[in-house]
Amino acid sequence: MLDHSLSMMTAIIEGTSDAIYVNDRRGRYLLANAAVCRTVQKPAEQVLGQDDTALFPADEARQIMEADRLTLALARPRTFEDVATTDNGVRTYLSTKGPVYDAQGELVGLFGIARDITDCKRQAKALSAVSSRQEAILEAVPDIIAEVDVNRFYTWMNRAGFEFFGDDALGKEAGFFFEGQQGTYNTVHPLFHGDTGVIYVESW
Repeated sequence: MLDHSLSMMTAIIEGTSDAIYVNDRRGRYLLANAAVCRTVQKPAEQVLGQDDTALFPADEARQIMEADRLTLALARPRTFEDVATTDNGVRTYLSTKGPVYDAQGELVGLFGIARDITDCKRQAKALSAVSSRQEAILEAVPDIIAEVDVNRFYTWMNRAGFEFFGDDALGKEAGFFFEGQQGTYNTVHPLFHGDTGVIYVESW
């Protein structure tokens, strides 16, 4: 049963795209999965027993080892972003490092899990740029454009909306601004239940 569990654990560690490793207190690699080896472009036999100075450019190695020293000093897991130079250029990683203890409870090293988030950050930046452009366009439109949630409370509006309803309009129910009894809610009711059509309505 133990052998089977170890085999499953090894398969998971080696099969994941995240870089997983264990270092001793001097920074030497005791375990490095296939993703680590791909990152540093070296086979496992050239990684195990080495520290980061043998695997990364000098400046990066110093930063990585400083992060390791901080993790050992804090003696608790922490998550942060760092960078590493690979065959695909400089990549950004979301790294989690934490202490490793032996059976007697003595701190003997640390583990690390690093996920390549370069493409995700690039896509988020591109999406943000598109969103900013759209926001600028909506802000420039002279017509009132607003968004309400399923409870009919305003959650967003463009500049024209704020100029009409006031700077404190967000968080208020649309009906707060109605003049007298109106059937607007009944008219737009289908939109809150899956209707994707366009409804034209007049309200005071």
